Amino acid sequence: MLWRIPVEAIFALALFFFGRGFWAAAKSPGHLRKILGDPSALKRIIDEAGFDNLRAEAQIVKLLPGTQYSANMFALWDMAHFKSIAQVRNWGILFVLVVLAASFWLGIWYFAVSLIVFILRAFSKLPPQAINDNLQHLNSVIMHLNNWQQQDEAACAHFCERERPEYKNLHQVLAAYKPQSG
Repeated sequence: MLWRIPVEAIFALALFFFGRGFWAAAKSPGHLRKILGDPSALKRIIDEAGFDNLRAEAQIVKLLPGTQYSANMFALWDMAHFKSIAQVRNWGILFVLVVLAASFWLGIWYFAVSLIVFILRAFSKLPPQAINDNLQHLNSVIMHLNNWQQQDEAACAHFCERERPEYKNLHQVLAAYKPQSG
C-alpha cells in the first residue's frame, strides 16, 4: 500500500513539469491575440526591434511561386506557428491523460492530487519560451506585412481589415511608421 505514495509523487512531478508545456501551448494563441489587440504593445515591439531593421529584413521575404502575399503569409507563418503549438498541446494532453489514468488506477485520492497539480499549472505565467516564440512569429508577420505594404498597400489593407482582422491594429501601427511624403 505504501508503494503508491512514491509512485503518485512521480506522477505528480511529471504532471507539474509536463503540465507547464501543455498550458503554455494552450495559452500561447491567446497571448498572441492579446498582443495583436494592443497597438501600444505592437509599437513597443517594433521600436525595440527597430523599424528600419525590420524594413531591411522585409526586403529578404520572397513569395513562393504562384502565391499571393495573403496566402503566403497564412501558409508560411500562421499555419506553421499554430500547427506547432497545436502539436505540443495535443501530445501534452495525451501524456497528461495517460498519467491521470495511471493515478486513477492507484486510487481516487491519488487521481485527485494529480488532477489538482495539473489544474494549478494553468494559473502559472506563460513561460518566457512561449512568449519568445510568439514574438519571433510576430516579427516574421511584421516583416511580411511591411514588405507587402510597400508592394501593394491596398491589398495589404484589405487583407488586414477584412480577411484577417486580427492584423488590423498591426497594419495601422506599421502604416504610421511610413515616411510622410511632402
